[in-house]
Amino acid sequence: MTATPRSSAPAAAQAATRNHFLSGIVPRGVAAGIVGATVMAFWFLIVDSSQGMPFRTPNFLAGSLLGNEDLQMGLGPIVLFTLVHYFMFVAVGLLASWVLVHVETASPMLLGLVLGFLLFD
Repeated sequence: MTATPRSSAPAAAQAATRNHFLSGIVPRGVAAGIVGATVMAFWFLIVDSSQGMPFRTPNFLAGSLLGNEDLQMGLGPIVLFTLVHYFMFVAVGLLASWVLVHVETASPMLLGLVLGFLLFD
């Protein structure tokens, strides 16, 4: 019995698609999310420190997230909100990266400006 040869084209196309996905969308989205989250965190650290209460904003937002407005400032709530903050920014970065790769009718710069306007308006 002789085996019929199988075409390796679908496997190669699938591997190329997976490799493009891992080398393009995901790293760019994660990097954009981490950069955006870090810039925003430093901005609020500077604003809060200028008022004499560093980490006031993440502590307040952690209390709001947990439904406890009288949350005492501590390491736990600040770490909790920081993790949620970075997770959400990475999710938005991944979404933006996916949109910029898959929408070919508009320039990436225009889409980036529209997304930035919508997020920070």
